[in-house]
Amino acid sequence: MSHPSKIRGTRWESACRDWLTEHGIRAFRPALHGGKDRGDLFGVEGWTLQCRDTAKIDLAGAVDDARTQADNAGTPWFAAIVKRRRKSVGAAYVVMSLEQWAALVGNWR
Repeated sequence: MSHPSKIRGTRWESACRDWLTEHGIRAFRPALHGGKDRGDLFGVEGWTLQCRDTAKIDLAGAVDDARTQADNAGTPWFAAIVKRRRKSVGAAYVVMSLEQWAALVGNWR
């Protein structure tokens, strides 16, 4: 039997995938891929998405993990999708650095 935190993480990844898909964003959970983690959700071109469902929110740790996974995956953009207790999936936090956000906003102009 899997560890309870692994089960909770898998459920959160699946819930995020399903929510994104229902809202027109094609995302999928990849098969495990060796020692270097490359993110939890794939399909959003150029992005690495790290899903986090932890008892205590650690935004810095989540963003740092997403950055490491983006480096492993070779993607320019990354974000952590962090579960909020007793809230719907759509109310989750999507977290990235200010530097990355500014680069995105600058490219939209």
